[in-house]
Amino acid sequence: MKRFISFSGGVESTTMCVLYGKGAKAIWCDTGAEHELMYERIDEVEKEIKALHEGDFDLIRVKSTKHEGLEQYAIKRKFMPSGQQRYCTRLFKIEPIDDFLSTQ
Repeated sequence: MKRFISFSGGVESTTMCVLYGKGAKAIWCDTGAEHELMYERIDEVEKEIKALHEGDFDLIRVKSTKHEGLEQYAIKRKFMPSGQQRYCTRLFKIEPIDDFLSTQ
């Protein structure tokens, strides 16, 4: 059975990859609005965890195929995400991950 870990790049999901990542695939969803330091962190974490698990770890990067990116979406709609309207999570994280998982 395939195992997937939802990876955000934070401490908790990184720890999950360290503890349970051997033989698993982590999924990170790029909203298209990440800071450059986040991309660097993702690359570094992937490299270190892959080494820790002797190559038996993969980090899959997914992105929305339905929308051009979070910033462009907000500008085009003239509507920023908020605590009450969290469309960013649904459209730019949950749906792309669900789309990927449906192919597995």
